[in-house]
Amino acid sequence: MEEMLNEIFAERKDRSPDIKADATESKAAVSETKAAFNTIFERVEIKYLVPKERYEAFMAAMEPYMQLDEYGLSAICNIYYDTDDNLLVSRSLGKPKYKEKLRLRSYGVPGNESIAFAEIKKKFDGVVYKRRAALPYLEAEAFLNYGIRPKEDSQIVREIAYFRDFYKPVPKLFLGYDREAYFGKKDPALRITIDRNIRYREKDLFLSKGDYGDLLDPDGSYLLEIKAGDAMPLYLTRILSELQLYPASFSKYGKIYTVTNAQTAVFENAGSGAQAENAGYTDRAAQAGNAGFADTLIQAEGTEDAGSRTEENSKRGYALCSQA
Repeated sequence: MEEMLNEIFAERKDRSPDIKADATESKAAVSETKAAFNTIFERVEIKYLVPKERYEAFMAAMEPYMQLDEYGLSAICNIYYDTDDNLLVSRSLGKPKYKEKLRLRSYGVPGNESIAFAEIKKKFDGVVYKRRAALPYLEAEAFLNYGIRPKEDSQIVREIAYFRDFYKPVPKLFLGYDREAYFGKKDPALRITIDRNIRYREKDLFLSKGDYGDLLDPDGSYLLEIKAGDAMPLYLTRILSELQLYPASFSKYGKIYTVTNAQTAVFENAGSGAQAENAGYTDRAAQAGNAGFADTLIQAEGTEDAGSRTEENSKRGYALCSQA
């Protein structure tokens, strides 16, 4: 199965982005756009890191319970946005009760008229709230990069505009991966995704520049995400237990930030402890182990400006999530 899926992913990546009938785009982005201009999700998401040797066993055990959804097999491309001093990702790594992020997403490399998704993803008290607006690619890019409002207005567009005005975010990272997406045969609300070949770059921060980058995990582990609006089915908990797969705290953007900063940050000892010499790191102390997981990081917000933004926006986040 793994060899077959890799061939399909490779074939789709080789296609020209200007082909309007591309299978990835037609089955994923376009079908969703027809359903609604704005989309809101509210659910619990649990992540698992799956070694290659257990992937086939998981797929075999789950075969009676799940099937490919309308997204099927797709290459997902994202541009993540953050402040100049990386406030959003550094705060997220501290595991606060409320956090949020902004990204631009496409399914495959977009052409100028392809559909892309401007998304705000919030997490409050363990529940994920995702709001996204489907827009023509160039329109979505102009909105997030330069603040040029799209032709169609909506509550979600206004919320994204407020986010931009508040944080002044800029493109920080391209993040792509190959995804298998499934839903439960007996429980369509249950969604299971499996990501592989997670890749990233910190240059050419436009989706139209192509789907390429450095591999985050050259050994090829899988990131399994279980997304449910309610309790997890018993058969799924049994399978996870039998395969010894346990929840993991893992953020793709956070892991990449940890890895890249562990390689480049220069520290000097001063007074009570290490402080970052680079101004972009002065509001956090970072000690990234080889694994680079979020719980190996410090959750310091050192500057007065960062602290005030955190406090003010957390209050705003609680209010928004309570209304979701």
